[in-house]
Amino acid sequence: MARFHHWLFLKRGGRDFLLLARTELDRYLTLSNADAYHRALHEAELGVYYHSSFHKFRPAYSYQDGDKAVEYLKSGLRRLTPSDACLSSYLQKELGCLLLCHFERSPNMGTLRGAFFSLQRAMELICRPHDYHGLAACTSHLVRALLTRYNHEHKPEDLDDAIKHQDTVLEVLPGIAIAEPNWAVEEFGNLVTNALASSSTLLAQRFTITGQREDIDAALGHAERAVSLAKQAGINGAKAANCFTGCLLTRFRAYGYVEDINNAEKLVADHKEIEYAASIGELLLTVFERFGDRQYIDFAIRCLGNALNHCVEQRKAAYKRQLGGYDIPTRIFGELLRAHLSAFTTPFGGYEAGAMSLASDEEDRITSQLGRALAMRYESAELRNENDIKEAIRLQRVVLGRTFKDSQFYIERLWSLGVSYRIGYERSHRKGDIERAISVLHEALILASEQGNIPHHVQLWTSLAESLLQRYAHRDDLHDNQDFEQAVDYLRKAATCDFGFTFDRLKAAVIWASSLHNTTHRLRSRAPISVDSEREVLELALEGYSHAIKLLARAAFIGVSVPSRLAQLLSVPKGLASDAAACAFRLHELSDSRSRARFLEKGIELLDSGRTILWSQAAQVRLELERLKRRDTCLSQEFEELARRLGFFNMQDVSIEAMEYVSRTLDQKWEELVDRVRRLQGFEDFLSPIRFCKLQQAAERGVIVVVNVSHHRCDALVLFQNGGLHLVTLEQMTRDAVEDDAKDFLGLLKEGGQRGRLRQILGRLWDTLCSPVLGRLKQLRVISEEQEPPHIRWCLTGKLSFLPIHAAVPRGKEAKGMLDVVISSYIPSLSIFSRAETWHNFAEPGIPSSEHQVIDSTRGLPVSPYVAVRISSKHQQSKTDPASATTLPSQQSMEYNPPGVRGGVEALASRNLSGDAIAAPATDRTPYSLAGRTSTAHAQRGSQYPRVLAVRFSPTSSARHLSHVETEMARLQAHAGSEHDVEIIASGSSMLAALKRCDWVHFACHGKQDAKNPLNSSLALGDGDIPLYRIAFEAEAKGTFAMLLACETAKGSPGFSDEALHIAAGLQFAGFRSVIATMWRMTDKLGPVIADAVYGHMFETVKKRSDSPDGSNSPPQDGNAAIALRNVMLSLRANARVKWHEWATFVHYG
Repeated sequence: MARFHHWLFLKRGGRDFLLLARTELDRYLTLSNADAYHRALHEAELGVYYHSSFHKFRPAYSYQDGDKAVEYLKSGLRRLTPSDACLSSYLQKELGCLLLCHFERSPNMGTLRGAFFSLQRAMELICRPHDYHGLAACTSHLVRALLTRYNHEHKPEDLDDAIKHQDTVLEVLPGIAIAEPNWAVEEFGNLVTNALASSSTLLAQRFTITGQREDIDAALGHAERAVSLAKQAGINGAKAANCFTGCLLTRFRAYGYVEDINNAEKLVADHKEIEYAASIGELLLTVFERFGDRQYIDFAIRCLGNALNHCVEQRKAAYKRQLGGYDIPTRIFGELLRAHLSAFTTPFGGYEAGAMSLASDEEDRITSQLGRALAMRYESAELRNENDIKEAIRLQRVVLGRTFKDSQFYIERLWSLGVSYRIGYERSHRKGDIERAISVLHEALILASEQGNIPHHVQLWTSLAESLLQRYAHRDDLHDNQDFEQAVDYLRKAATCDFGFTFDRLKAAVIWASSLHNTTHRLRSRAPISVDSEREVLELALEGYSHAIKLLARAAFIGVSVPSRLAQLLSVPKGLASDAAACAFRLHELSDSRSRARFLEKGIELLDSGRTILWSQAAQVRLELERLKRRDTCLSQEFEELARRLGFFNMQDVSIEAMEYVSRTLDQKWEELVDRVRRLQGFEDFLSPIRFCKLQQAAERGVIVVVNVSHHRCDALVLFQNGGLHLVTLEQMTRDAVEDDAKDFLGLLKEGGQRGRLRQILGRLWDTLCSPVLGRLKQLRVISEEQEPPHIRWCLTGKLSFLPIHAAVPRGKEAKGMLDVVISSYIPSLSIFSRAETWHNFAEPGIPSSEHQVIDSTRGLPVSPYVAVRISSKHQQSKTDPASATTLPSQQSMEYNPPGVRGGVEALASRNLSGDAIAAPATDRTPYSLAGRTSTAHAQRGSQYPRVLAVRFSPTSSARHLSHVETEMARLQAHAGSEHDVEIIASGSSMLAALKRCDWVHFACHGKQDAKNPLNSSLALGDGDIPLYRIAFEAEAKGTFAMLLACETAKGSPGFSDEALHIAAGLQFAGFRSVIATMWRMTDKLGPVIADAVYGHMFETVKKRSDSPDGSNSPPQDGNAAIALRNVMLSLRANARVKWHEWATFVHYG
């Protein structure tokens, strides 16, 4: 009857049923003459009933009932003999669990010590090695006790002991070793996977506290094994998959490996079961938090909401069934008694409205995540829903109220609540919200400080600083700087601490810089601000920018995969380097004459360090290695091997296993090796950011104009050959207008280019940028009517790099544009341009050995290193005949057919631009002479004659045919004449090898810019596409000139506008100082015209140099390709049949 009434209590919840059960069982114990063993058993059962009352009813009853439950359990234990070890072990475990519940309700270290004693005694008495379930249950409670003590005393050894105990379980449980038979895996599948998941969770928890890389790697290994065993045993793998997903997301937050996001998506994305909803929601929330894509946040909230509802339903159902306890061996207890005793083993957590929550930890975690998601959606929404922030704060307060102050999650949930209050204040400006935010975050910081230096400190410092800055910005008394100074101090600590994860520190530095930079604007808008005050704030902001850019370079450090590095670049605000430069330029204006130049130079350094990071890191390592080889051969070999293993010499994807190995074993070795090199005389700045004195050397070959586009201000900085610097403020230019124009411009190009709308964009570009810069250059006598147009190199930032500066023109039909006034070239950055020049200084004279053979891809014949393919004599004579030579197109002579696109869009009619039909070569012969003999002409003539390589589109490839490639090849050879060897290939693999031995290279093929993964941008050749990363890192060229007559070879990716990730930049990195490329799609029929004009000018320049008395030992030159390109574009512009967007696509880099 007692058991029946207890069952009714469990089903219906009435307290009277529980009182009847307790009275009847107590009466039975009074009247029964059972032996000691069975009496101990029944006393333990009576303890179950008091335990139920302890959890169910209000404190007035529960504490007294809890004490009685402990009393009955101890009484039962005293009745047992040493031969009753199994039952003693079980009751000791239950007593320890109950004492632990007492401690969590009313913390008392004596109670916790009693729980430890009981659980350790249970471990000693457990029936090994067969009672795997008992061992797992007992270990689980002991781990829980250790974590409880760790949360109170913050002793790292408690967390370490918990992990050791869990490892002990893993050592004895079957199914861990792969050699175990399948029956063991099937029988103990749930037990083993749960143990693996628990161990993984502990290791991941220690990682978030200590930041030790080994912990998260081991956690991932256990979780992955759990997922594998669940599949092998055919059991529900939701728990293991969710644990694995959580570990992957933890590592992603720490190190930014995009592969972790992809693997997490593979684990849970295809599952429709509700058990996976929480992991899917957390995955989407993490992606949104890092990259800010709003398409994820709504779905994340739906998933987390569904998961929370599922948890609540599970909790209610579990309470009714009293599920969730650990099994008692059937051989000792009956089924009904086992169900009652399982109440002891219910994990204690948070309780809502007096109800026992068996899934409280998971439910609270999901509740907290849902609150964070709602707050983030409110913060990022353009049209904000006030219900989002209200519900976010409510959920955070509920879950915080259910979390014990000494819980490992309490600090994290305090932080989430404080952030929600601060987000709510940003919109409502309710003073109470910001005061509560600061109070809550300050409490969290105090609690975290008791645990020592942990990664959570960085987030807490950053959030508290944001709240303090918010309160300062809205103070009536702007002279009260206490909040401001304290916020800067917190941000400086967060950004410069030696613990914490790189991305969190980077975020702190960005907020430090941007908040202070924006503060000056807010202060000026409210009241006049003194120069000294503004300068003081901006100097602090500049310090923050310096740390942010340094951390950005570290976050995108080579040694992780390219997608991960690109993801790190996407995760920071666009234009970070430009904002840093704008801050420095403003300080230049505010400072006296003694420090003005210093800020100008600092701005240039930050702008260069924060842009083109991928190219700059690789180029710097390559150049420094070459320099080290000339000083210390052994050290350079060691450095080169380590750099190669870290991936400095390629940009292709690496496996996650390789990244883990790199991070574990090579990071420290890299730092040690760099320190050794810096001890060498002359290498003190080895791999340090390049200083302005060296950046300035980039202007030795001509004037450079660096255009900085920031939402704070826009400027052009002019660098002169003599070291002069001039800042030109672009008052009419704004970043928003530039980005709008760039977006409209790219859209118009897709539509075919409407001349009127394009003209408007070009007119604005002239008014806002070109006119002020040209005006200053005229004042400085760089431009004048009496002299030839100067050669200007443009270094553009942000979305401005997608606009054709060289084609800008005033809003007048007969007005002269940029093409008339200057010769324009582009450079990605000062450091890349400077390093490209320095790289060529290491070039060794001489030519490749003639014993190396080159295979002609069209015939498979071995030929000389320099003459792989030669133009046939008959065809050559016709092209070198002056009567048949092609002249520059003119408005009268050019017949212009409907354009085709050299991107594989459509084939063209085979007519050249002068109206002459082009005879297609017969299919049974080639227009080239394949002599197969070795030529020594180049060696005989001397090094001043360039070795020329032509890489052509192959008609046999799957891409659309290009009908004018043959004409380009013919005109190239016609200008080269019999004095020059032209190697012509159509194979990508042959091309990469041939680039190493040529001075000039001509590409006539298809090109494609990959916007999502720009390093996969490619050139289409006969044996497939050759991606950008292969061109850049496998060519190892030291040539002087490359012409890319292919589509989109200088376009870049809008998402990485400051990284210059396009084919032209790749060829420059590979070693070609001067490159002609295309900003968008090109018309196939213009290819021969551009080639004819450019090579005509360049070969003529080379001939003049070779004929000069002092030119015999001069190295090959690029022949002023920029001048030649400008000349042909002027001619094309004058032809009415050529549309504007068809000639303006061509640009010169270098």
